[in-house]
Amino acid sequence: MSLVPTYDEIRAHRAAIDLVYDLASKKRSPVSLDTIKKIYATLNPTVGDVKLVRYRKETPLHRLYFHEISPPEKISYRMRRLVEWLASPEARNMNPIKLSAKLHFRLMHIYPFPKGSGKMARLVMNLVLLRHGYQPAIITPPTASATTTRSVSSTRA
Repeated sequence: MSLVPTYDEIRAHRAAIDLVYDLASKKRSPVSLDTIKKIYATLNPTVGDVKLVRYRKETPLHRLYFHEISPPEKISYRMRRLVEWLASPEARNMNPIKLSAKLHFRLMHIYPFPKGSGKMARLVMNLVLLRHGYQPAIITPPTASATTTRSVSSTRA
């Protein structure tokens, strides 16, 4: 058994984390569909260009997530609505921790991609936290499926 696929996955995850930190430094740039797709494409380099990222076409039976997920035909609409909500006054005026949690919750219910939607959702959640001066939320594997955060600490002066 080769460890190359695991090594490649770790490298892709590291690249996605670096991307999130880079995007977080650009506070004026909105979290758009392209931003979300770019994070996903970085996590999944076999996808190739961001323009080639496609939403899932099937409803997976996922053994780690015990919640309803969007049917494939509603993903595109719900992703557009999510990004519109992020740009709304309601979201802009929301506490950053609550905003990031709601964003993560909504992304997990949409579950837009065939694989890696959970990782992508956690990275997008952390992008929001980082942009507001917080440390990233750490979700450990035993609790990742329950989406329970272990710690979120403020770095505000």
